Amino acid sequence: MMKHIKKIKIFIKLFFQKNSLDKIATLTGGDKKYGHSYIPIYEKHFKELQNKKISLLEIGVGGYDDEYSGGESLRMWSYYFKKSNIYGLDLFDKNLDLPKNVNVVKANQSNASEIEEFAKKCGSFDIIIDDGSHNPKDIISTFEILFHHLNENGIYVIEDTQTSYWPKFGGTISDSASRATSYFRDKTDGLNHSEFLDNKYVPNYYDINITNISFYHNIIFIQKGNNSNNSIFVKNGELSL
Repeated sequence: MMKHIKKIKIFIKLFFQKNSLDKIATLTGGDKKYGHSYIPIYEKHFKELQNKKISLLEIGVGGYDDEYSGGESLRMWSYYFKKSNIYGLDLFDKNLDLPKNVNVVKANQSNASEIEEFAKKCGSFDIIIDDGSHNPKDIISTFEILFHHLNENGIYVIEDTQTSYWPKFGGTISDSASRATSYFRDKTDGLNHSEFLDNKYVPNYYDINITNISFYHNIIFIQKGNNSNNSIFVKNGELSL
């Protein structure tokens, strides 16, 4: 009974704080607020989407193998994006008391076919957040699958990129394409593909469909959109200056 009353009180508080992600995060908890400093960055990138009907996917529900633990971020997103469908994907079965607009699906991020199957079944997304295994190999593989299922002008987020440097998580101190931070850093060149002095260069999918990559401490935001602007000074790989 006391648990039910506490839930009602939190719901009432959330109703009156629905426009502030920071205040919602304070009430729902989770390491995005308590541990990391992600909330102001999220609010900066997500504010214009708040009142739109979107589809959001977060990989990693939290709570590890505890069936009744986790879900703080999903609850936060459900109150911030009131008109939206929220999906959580996790390696473990979860039995959580979450809002009606939240669905939790069991899938293994390390299994590419499971990720692809889930994406095809659940449709396109406007926001995808990878807070899953934090293994660089999984981060890159998941991105290369799910970015194709991200809608035009959608946002793809990778959290906790510090693991890119930690061998315990599959990371490396060496600057190689297998390191997640290096992989996305290298994608920034594609933003300027029309400036390449190479008449044989063929823009790839990411060159054409990424318009912005924002790096912060331990978190990366990738904006999907039409990146087909022509150069002012380069034509057919030749500089006119």
